[in-house]
Order: sequence, then C-alpha cells, then structure tokens
Amino acid sequence: MQMATNVNYCLIFYASYEQTENYCVICIVRKMRNKLIISSFALVLCFSAWSQNRGGLQESDISVYPNPASEFIVVQLDTDSKTTRLELNSMIGNKLVIKPEEIGYGKYKIQVKDLATGYYFLIVKDEAKRFKKAFKFLKR
Repeated sequence: MQMATNVNYCLIFYASYEQTENYCVICIVRKMRNKLIISSFALVLCFSAWSQNRGGLQESDISVYPNPASEFIVVQLDTDSKTTRLELNSMIGNKLVIKPEEIGYGKYKIQVKDLATGYYFLIVKDEAKRFKKAFKFLKR
C-alpha cells in the first residue's frame, strides 16, 4: 500500500484595515515532500458598516439610481448629509474624480457620461457616523 505524499490544506485569514474594510485571504497550500507550497490564493475585500450604530446612517437611508446609467446617477440620502462624502471607484479600484452637484436636500447628481462603459462602485461614507458602504452600478 502506497501512502499519499501530496496533501492539500485550505487556510483562511481575516483582517481589517482601520475598521473600514474587511479582508479575507484564502490560500490553498499543498504539502509536497515535507514542504508547504502555496498553489493558489484569493483576496476578498468586503465593505461594511464600521459599527452597529443604529442611530447613524444606514444602507436603507441611501438610494442610487438609475442603474444602469448613461448620463448621470442620483444619490438620495434620507438623513442629514453634512458629513457624508461620496467617492467613485472603477471596478479595479482606481479612484475617480467626481463633482457631486446638490440638487435638493440630501440629493446629489453625479455626471457619468464621460466614463467608459462598465461597472463602478459609488462609495458613501460618513466618518462622523462611522459608516461606509459601496453601491455597484453599470455605466452604459
């Protein structure tokens, strides 16, 4: 009877950066001839609320439309928005310069007509209320 010399292990590591993003690293490690070799790995980034503060900004307080968009997107915040910031990132994480135009109380219009077709992340964050959430939309 021959014993197997190749054994696979799955290692999962969790980390967070400044309590804003949660990372999960998944590694597939293979043991070959008493040596550990990483055969593959994945890094997963999850945006989440900074805390369970129910008195602050919540995902249900935010609307982003239309989706898909061709000319602009509208962001509606159903709460006081003086400390809320909007960011736009490409799918690969590049931060794009935007100039949100206030069109009403807590309502902002962001031009997207000059962006390339594809998916983007609009990030709504409020450091005072310890909140950060990414909304994915399609630019046609």
